[in-house]
Amino acid sequence: MKQYFNYYEAYTKIDNNNDHTLDFVEFVDARELIEKYCGKIKNFEKAFNEVDVDGSGEIDFEEFCSWAIKKSLQVNNVEQDEMEKSEKKGLLMNALLRQQVGKPVKKKVRKE
Repeated sequence: MKQYFNYYEAYTKIDNNNDHTLDFVEFVDARELIEKYCGKIKNFEKAFNEVDVDGSGEIDFEEFCSWAIKKSLQVNNVEQDEMEKSEKKGLLMNALLRQQVGKPVKKKVRKE
């Protein structure tokens, strides 16, 4: 159920005009987000036509979900992804700082 919600969240981010369908322009405009989860797409027109099963020229949410499931996309909450990246950076910085705390400070002595 959570994955379905994440698909919906991704779908609505791509749907720039909020008409509950994705046209080719919206699909291409979302290239970065789509490729983040699908990998590199060489031919976006071909990919769009694969998703648009009924050939209507628009991708509805059902088509998007079917495609995502077929591709085994693990779409995560975008904000959650960013938070996790920040958290990992913070943990790394804390670990590096802890390593440095117990080490003596070396002072350079200038020779005159």
